[in-house]
Amino acid sequence: LIGQKWLKNLRNFSSNDSKSDSQLDSKSDSQLDSQLDSQSDPQFDSQFDPFNSNNPLDNAVKIYDDLHLITTQILIRDENRHKSGVYKIYNKISNNFYIGSAITNRINSRFRNHMFHGTGNRITKKAVNKYGLENFKFVILEYYPGIISKENLKKEHILLLERENYWINLLNPVYNILKIAIPGPNNYTHSLETREKKKANFSEARREFIRNLNLNKSISIETRKRKQESALIRYKSDPSLLERMAKLNSKPVTLLDLNNNIIQDFPGVRALLNI
Repeated sequence: LIGQKWLKNLRNFSSNDSKSDSQLDSKSDSQLDSQLDSQSDPQFDSQFDPFNSNNPLDNAVKIYDDLHLITTQILIRDENRHKSGVYKIYNKISNNFYIGSAITNRINSRFRNHMFHGTGNRITKKAVNKYGLENFKFVILEYYPGIISKENLKKEHILLLERENYWINLLNPVYNILKIAIPGPNNYTHSLETREKKKANFSEARREFIRNLNLNKSISIETRKRKQESALIRYKSDPSLLERMAKLNSKPVTLLDLNNNIIQDFPGVRALLNI
């Protein structure tokens, strides 16, 4: 069963969704840097840090070190296939960390997004750039039992997020901007009727928007030139496009002698000129 306290927090968060977004967007780089460099409470660390051997809560499932090594990255990928769970990205220098969760077959993707692509958490991205990949550990706090698929995504993901919230409340991660895990819009499915209505409305709105955008629009010579150059680069860089265009633009040519005897057939004029 989903905890009542967690559901209450989720409802409160949803009701203030726009406010939370504006607060996130208003965070300046200096504020993020301050949060990045803040040190974890030593007393808190000694009590809850999973890397403390005297910690009674030291129940992390797996700990990966030397994240800069290819062998470690391959190990993370191979050992977490077909699994979902809650993970932790730990800074060995500042003792700060980030906690997140991943559905089935997405643990490795989340790891790479955070540590390499910078598309996960903003503070974690800054921390990796500042301290280096070798100064972090990737920790599996717990695996979620069962498979989270498209068929059970709505129900099972809520339960997974409840486990993520458990760890967030327990460890109070500095790198987490939001202190509550919420489901994204892609984790819910709409009925066929709703999808068709959204599709129709979007298509009509999109057509009207594009029509108004291009209405009475004049393009400068410089803009036209840039578009032509871009199209030319795209044309030259795609061999299959060249082949398709050649077939469309060429007509078969037959070479005859003075007595109208066929000497050879060619796919086009260019092929004839190349003999």
